[in-house]
Amino acid sequence: MKFMLLISLLVSSSAFAATEVAGKIFYKIPNGNLETRLATLEVPSRGDGEVVLKAGQFEWRTSDFSSREAHGQQIFEATFNVEWQGRISQLKFVGTYIRAENKIVYYGDFYQVKTDDVKYSGGFVFQYDR
Repeated sequence: MKFMLLISLLVSSSAFAATEVAGKIFYKIPNGNLETRLATLEVPSRGDGEVVLKAGQFEWRTSDFSSREAHGQQIFEATFNVEWQGRISQLKFVGTYIRAENKIVYYGDFYQVKTDDVKYSGGFVFQYDR
């Protein structure tokens, strides 16, 4: 079930349009400071298509996404193949959401995946006003 619950919550009145949700990603940079980038997450309607993450000049796309239920909440995962400074690796975003009458907040962590090594890299939060 690919993001089906999240998609049903985020999709606008148009049944076939993707919804772009504003937010930010944050991570620690080598000098020890916390860096925050404004970002958008585009979620395909009905789970068909690609999840698109845009942050500054970067645009990452993936069709490698899924969801599962754990402890009464939906856990979502999306893995992006990225190239940074000539290196190719994967970023795996793992998160959940809070649904209220006025907003939906999607939040979680992301990890850098290199072969068998998975390293925590930062977090993200996206908010959709209903």
